[in-house]
Amino acid sequence: MAGVILFFTCGAAALGPLAMGAISDAFGDAKYGFVLATGLAGLLFVSLLLNWIFNPARELLQKLDRTEYDVISGQEPGVQAQL
Repeated sequence: MAGVILFFTCGAAALGPLAMGAISDAFGDAKYGFVLATGLAGLLFVSLLLNWIFNPARELLQKLDRTEYDVISGQEPGVQAQL
């Protein structure tokens, strides 16, 4: 899992400034690169907000808590279930 996160972090760190520079060169002013960065940051914010509101992985993670980790509904995840 760490490799996947590292891959996307590295890709964003390399391709983000490259895209900003390409857009700035294409349109002739550096402000257009910052407009691109602002737009992408806004898209990330909207995506994170929708993920927080709809929480698409909630059911799967709760199921895995019950089946894999013996966590009872309403119980703290760090507390072991006592049978």
